[in-house]
Amino acid sequence: MKQLDRDINHLEDLIQKKDLSKANRLADSLLEVDTYDVRVLNLSARVKLLLGELKEAKWLAEMACVKDNCIIEAQYMLGFCHQRLGEFREAADAYFDIIKKAPSSAFAHFKLGESLNMSGKKEESIRAYRRAVELDRDGDIAALAEAEVLRLKEEN
Repeated sequence: MKQLDRDINHLEDLIQKKDLSKANRLADSLLEVDTYDVRVLNLSARVKLLLGELKEAKWLAEMACVKDNCIIEAQYMLGFCHQRLGEFREAADAYFDIIKKAPSSAFAHFKLGESLNMSGKKEESIRAYRRAVELDRDGDIAALAEAEVLRLKEEN
């Protein structure tokens, strides 16, 4: 196993243990060594997002998506960052991209519904929530999506 692979495994462990201070230092040092490795970009984005460093997390997630458009986790992080920064249309775009790659992801449809609702597109939001319900059936995401549909209909 190469040193970079060992460092990446260690970074994943630190994130899982919620040792974000050490994870942040390791992520920064890995970025200095290899800013082109999509795993480093992706994990660094996750650390920054967890620390609330949203603009840096967004930039890193964007870079990971540019490097490898198939990394859905980075696209989720990009969507989360856009939402937390109040960039709801951009968040919706990120979730649309995920749905293109993983059309059966109830969570992606749920997050799309959130973003569309926050950008004032209530009818489109309801459709996204309903699709999440169809995909998740009796799961937690379905329950949350159903509650959002009811809430949005009551607002009208």
